[in-house]
Amino acid sequence: MGIDLLDKKYLLNFVYLKYHSISRINGGAEDFDIYCEICDRADIRLPAIGYCVDCEEHLCQSCFNTHRLPRPLCHHQLLDKDHMPQQQKLHRSSKFTSSPQTGDLTKPCTKHTKEVIKFYCHDHNALICSVCVTLEHTPTSCHVDYIPDISGQALDSTEFKEALKDIDKLINKCSQMTSDLKQIVAKSTTSLNDAIAEIDKFRKEINKRLDELEKEVKDTAITIQLDNNKKMKTTETTCDNINKSLQASADTLKHLNINKKTDQLFAELKIAQQLIQDNNNIISQLQTINDIDEYIFEPNQGIKKVLQDEKSLGTLSSKKKKHTAEPKNPTIVGMKLSTPIKYINAKSSSDKNSLSLKNKLKVDGECNGISHHQGKLAVTYIKPGKLQVMNLKGNAKITVDKDSNGGNIFSHP
Repeated sequence: MGIDLLDKKYLLNFVYLKYHSISRINGGAEDFDIYCEICDRADIRLPAIGYCVDCEEHLCQSCFNTHRLPRPLCHHQLLDKDHMPQQQKLHRSSKFTSSPQTGDLTKPCTKHTKEVIKFYCHDHNALICSVCVTLEHTPTSCHVDYIPDISGQALDSTEFKEALKDIDKLINKCSQMTSDLKQIVAKSTTSLNDAIAEIDKFRKEINKRLDELEKEVKDTAITIQLDNNKKMKTTETTCDNINKSLQASADTLKHLNINKKTDQLFAELKIAQQLIQDNNNIISQLQTINDIDEYIFEPNQGIKKVLQDEKSLGTLSSKKKKHTAEPKNPTIVGMKLSTPIKYINAKSSSDKNSLSLKNKLKVDGECNGISHHQGKLAVTYIKPGKLQVMNLKGNAKITVDKDSNGGNIFSHP
């Protein structure tokens, strides 16, 4: 493999600086609090004056000066002595000291998924990777620490204990919430079952009352029908008897007339005349077609209207909150609607003539009532039921017909 000019220059410079650095410490094994990790791998202990964020290593003066000369390292971020981590991370073997394991930092960065979280920004309370440090949380703008340098502070710390307490509190809160919800759901289910039972009961009461009303009108029809049949039977029997007696009298009169029995004919004739008169009186008292009526069923309009107007059998209302119909606009609060009066005598003692019609207001429904208050008219309607507040020119300003749940407020206001 060939080495280009830049790489050769880097190697020569590195050897020269390293030689002079070693000469300055007289080849000894002097120990430092923070040392160059690159030189440490060559069994040379030199003090660190900087740090590479990408390599995660402390560097001596010569390594720091030449670190970004090779092409693969040209974009690495370097921290000077004032901003570098002030604790040594010993993740490689050294002849001077043993190294703790830091391989547990494996959680990927949320922004840069190929990078591992290894730093903590105090200013933003954020776990970040080396790319985050380079692009967003630079040492000049944020207080950033290398996690292995500060992680030891977490052992049995107040923050650790408080976190466990908060976790326990939240777990207990969730458990209590779940328990409370189960209880209220059970109560709600019981109340709904009771409500369904009340619905069935109410429906049975309605059915019972409708059955009673149905029986009453049917009984009336049956009674009329039986009375008609009785009248018919009485008329048939009476007319049959009359026919028999009249036919017998006619036969007798014919027989006596043929045989020239004048005395008997005279007497029977007078008897027949009396019989005819008596039977006429009887027939006049019998039921005729004018005494029997035909019938039709006319439904109870009140019941029919209720069934047409009502939209539900009833409503389910919360025991905690009773839904009350509230006006949609506060301007209608305080308007007192007087009891409807069909005829109002508006004529004063000084009026010579009756009042005349001066103006008409067009409304968009079947008006059922009207009241006046402070220059406004409150008009009620039916089919459908609603309330409108309008000015004296007839322009509707407010319309109230639905409650907060979308149900009808009025039936016959």
